[in-house]
Amino acid sequence: MEFLSVGGIKLKVTLSPEECEAFGIEHKEEGEGSQISRESVKKILAEARERVRFLTAGERLLIQIYPLGKEGAELFVTKLSAIPERERRAVAESGILTYMGRFAYYKIPDTKSLFAVAKILGARAVTLYLGGDGEYYISLEEALLGEISDCDVLCEFGEKLHRLPLGISTEWGSRLSSDAPLLNFTGK
Repeated sequence: MEFLSVGGIKLKVTLSPEECEAFGIEHKEEGEGSQISRESVKKILAEARERVRFLTAGERLLIQIYPLGKEGAELFVTKLSAIPERERRAVAESGILTYMGRFAYYKIPDTKSLFAVAKILGARAVTLYLGGDGEYYISLEEALLGEISDCDVLCEFGEKLHRLPLGISTEWGSRLSSDAPLLNFTGK
């Protein structure tokens, strides 16, 4: 991996084809869209912190990935706090999903609502719990899609909580999955 930090605000990461494979980035032709998992981004940012002192704690980040065909991929990370307000509005209007760097918790009342939430979240990683009362609880990193937050959408299917209920992962409930997409759990 090659890192280029611009003023501690932007980061360009060049990934070889082998590194793309290691991080689960699909081989695509130039110009086609690509995706990268949150865990892969976290690993890359941890290495960037060590190698070029690119610090992201508490920052909202815009993450873009561009495949370079058989030559690998380029990953661009921009701290949104450093983008002027006019440009931030343009990013918000583009429909790009941005992460806020803090966790949100939701109580989902039944399986039908859980399936709906899984479709909305797509490939986003969540931790899923089953409470002793038969309700589901999810924990995920909060995000914005344009100007719409997770809460605006997920509150249609459940209740936002300030924290998980005490003991949810011990005697009053059990963890069903950790850092995995809900679609994997629900089988859709």
